[in-house]
Amino acid sequence: MDLHNVELHIPRILCTFLFSVYIAHGSNLHTLDEVFHLHPPAFCNRFENVPAKNVSSLRNLLQRIQQVKMKLTDTRLLLEWKNKVPTQENQAKLSAYRTNITEEGLRSILKSEEDKEHVYRSELQSWILQMSKSGSIPPDTTESMLSACLMGRLNTRLYPGMPQVSFMLQYFRRPWMVAPIVSALMSCTEIPSELLVNVDSQEGAQVWSDLAHNTSGFVVPVFSANQHEIRAYNRLSGLARGQVLITLQDDQVPPSGCQWIRDVMSVFGAYPSVGAVGMKVYRLTKRRDDKVEGRNVYFRDPALGLDVQFVMLVDFAPMALLRSAFRYVGGLDEGLSEPGMCGIYSDFELSARLWAAGWQVMYYPLRKEDQFGLDQSGNPSGTHRPETEYKCWHRQMSLSGAVFSQRWLGNNDLLYTHMTQVVRHLNLGLLERVKDLACPFADAIGGCDPNSNGTEALQQQG
Repeated sequence: MDLHNVELHIPRILCTFLFSVYIAHGSNLHTLDEVFHLHPPAFCNRFENVPAKNVSSLRNLLQRIQQVKMKLTDTRLLLEWKNKVPTQENQAKLSAYRTNITEEGLRSILKSEEDKEHVYRSELQSWILQMSKSGSIPPDTTESMLSACLMGRLNTRLYPGMPQVSFMLQYFRRPWMVAPIVSALMSCTEIPSELLVNVDSQEGAQVWSDLAHNTSGFVVPVFSANQHEIRAYNRLSGLARGQVLITLQDDQVPPSGCQWIRDVMSVFGAYPSVGAVGMKVYRLTKRRDDKVEGRNVYFRDPALGLDVQFVMLVDFAPMALLRSAFRYVGGLDEGLSEPGMCGIYSDFELSARLWAAGWQVMYYPLRKEDQFGLDQSGNPSGTHRPETEYKCWHRQMSLSGAVFSQRWLGNNDLLYTHMTQVVRHLNLGLLERVKDLACPFADAIGGCDPNSNGTEALQQQG
């Protein structure tokens, strides 16, 4: 049997079973290859010796070349038809290539794309020459051969217009907050972004629908029926295209400009293992007698020029999340509350789950000039209305808090004990202490002595 064509001999019922397994366990499977291995075309075996690290680089380069080629073709046609005299025979073509871009503008675009093509093709030829000399690929390798074997998977980050940041807003009956929030986020034009909004009340549907059009797609509304924040953020994260997700609440107005967004992205860039950066409040360690929770920052990164620190738990919102980390751990736990109930404790639970899965959590307090503004209208709304406050802050808190304690605390606080020491060592090992502030760690767990393990004392004191 030809193993390269084995899939042709698989009974339909087995294919259906394999697909059902993939659907049922999709969150734990990266691709269908993990259920049933799909073989590449046989002629691509000529590239089996290409190092894995080079495959993605070559694929990205080919994708850029093909995008530039398409842009060049279209721009040349736009120029060709720019000054054509209308006739009865060419009306359809003239209409197809009509553009508001001036001839000078088109020639500028053409020159820019030609320069890109030259750079990309030179780089590709350099790659081919280098790998041919090393024996990784045959000497007769061409661009079309590489394309046929490598372009079965694209880099979505190279798609034109892809945002880097996806803001995720949970909205419920605060029409007076809509304009300030949208205006503040759109004031940052240097970082490609999008605003995904879970419109959880029927009254706001038309306003947000109009904004989707009026902002040229910056606003992406999702309409739901009072699902509340846990399900809202999970749903929005599935639509998000940015690498960084930033959760927002409808009772806060973000700062204008790009600085705070740039700061958060620099933290993710400097610390690839960080899955979440809280910007509201935090809990530093396991021990309450450390009296370190809130907004004080005891450490800073001198290279970034930011006050920032590793912490055990962070609070909504705002909270920035690495999209890959958020999806890897399963997002927010929808089992913590019923639809329509508040998501209290879901932020702390997500923080603990990130640590347990091997990610890290940090806290960044935002600069003084970049603080979020609060709803000053005095209008009762959300979970602070008389009819909903006790339901959220008492009933729901006790239920989700019990799940949190059962999952992460148990009888021996093993995870918290471990997390406390990891947080302490990361802060002392990678950051510098803020001057004139006392050590935030109790002596019982080693204090701020980087040479002290403190684990034994922590377990005794826990």
